[in-house]
Amino acid sequence: MTKKPPKWISQRAWRAASVAALIVCLDKILALPYVYWMLMTVIIILQPNLGATIRKTGQRVLGTVLGVLVGMLLLALTAQHSHWRVDLSVALIFPAVYCLAFSYAYAIFFASIILILALSGNQLDPWLMAVERLFYTGLGAVIGLLATYLLWPNRAGTNFRQQLALSLSQAQQLFEQAVNDYLQGQYQPEQLQPRYTQLGNSLLQARRYFDEAGFEPAVALNYLDIGHALLLLAERLQELLQGLCLVATQPAANIADSQLLEHLRVLIAVIPKAIQQLITALNHQGSVSALCCLDEGLENIEQRIAQLRAEQQRGLTLHPANQNIRLFVHCVSLLCIDLKFAAVAIEQLPARNLGMISSHLGT
Repeated sequence: MTKKPPKWISQRAWRAASVAALIVCLDKILALPYVYWMLMTVIIILQPNLGATIRKTGQRVLGTVLGVLVGMLLLALTAQHSHWRVDLSVALIFPAVYCLAFSYAYAIFFASIILILALSGNQLDPWLMAVERLFYTGLGAVIGLLATYLLWPNRAGTNFRQQLALSLSQAQQLFEQAVNDYLQGQYQPEQLQPRYTQLGNSLLQARRYFDEAGFEPAVALNYLDIGHALLLLAERLQELLQGLCLVATQPAANIADSQLLEHLRVLIAVIPKAIQQLITALNHQGSVSALCCLDEGLENIEQRIAQLRAEQQRGLTLHPANQNIRLFVHCVSLLCIDLKFAAVAIEQLPARNLGMISSHLGT
C-alpha cells in the first residue's frame, strides 16, 4: 500500500503553480524584459513553510546583492584588462558549485559574480543588467513571501509544536519501557532498536522545524522557549537511552558502583512520572510534584558522585564498566536539570499561552 504524501507537498506545488501563472500574466501585460529571473527566484525560495521560505529568501537576496556589488567592483578593476574577466568567471565556478553543499547564500554570491562578469562580453550594458538583476530578484522575493503567507499558509512554528508532541511522546514511552525492563532485569536493547531509530528521525525533524520557526515573525515565536526546553528534554532522553545500553550490559565492578546504581534506579524510576506531570502541567491540570522527588534523588546522586571522586583521588583504580556507569549518571543529572528548566519555563508563561501549547501537545 502506497503511503500518502504529506499535505505540504501538494500545497507547495499548488503555491508554485499559482505564482508562476501570476508572473506569466504580468509578463504578458507589462512585457517584462527579464521575467525569468523573477520566476526563478520565486520557484527557488518557495519552501514547505513560512520560516523556511524566509530563510531561503534571505539567503537569495543577500547572496545576490553582495555578488552583484562585488561583480561590479571587479568590472571596474578589470576595465583595462577585459580578458581577465573570463579567467575569473571560470575560477569562480568551483566555489559556486562547492558551496551548494552547505550554503545557498555563498553559492548564489559566487554565481552572481560569474553572471556579471560573463555579461560584460555581450553588447548589453553590464551595469544596467546588474541593477535589473537586483530589481527582479527583489520583486520575486516579495512575491514569493506573499504567496507563502497567503496561499495555503503553513507555519514552521505549528509544525514544530506538532512534531515536538510526537517526539516527546515517543521518547517518554520508549524511556519508560526501557527503564521498566532494566529494573526487572529484562532489558534487551536490540528489541527496541526500531523505536530508537524512529525517535532519532522524529527528533531530527523537530529540530529542523525549530530552526525554521526562528525565522518567522514574532507572533509565531511566543511558544518557542518552552518548546525548545521540551525539545532538549526529548533529545536528552535519547542520549540516556543510549547510555542505558552500556550500563545494562555491563555489571558494576565494585561495591561503590553497586551502591551508585541503587541510587540511580530510584531516580530513573521517577523520571517518566515527572515527564508526564510536566506535560500535564502545561494545561494547569496538575502539579509537578515529581520534580521534588527528582531534586531529592539528584541530590543523593550528586553526593555519591562526590564520594566516588574523593575515592578516586585517593588512588581508586577505575574499571571500564565504572566509567560507563559514571557517564550514565552524568546523563541522568543533565536530564534532571532539563526537567527543572522546562518546569521553570512553564511557570513563567501566562495561562493563556499554556493552554494553546498544551492543545498542540495533546494534553
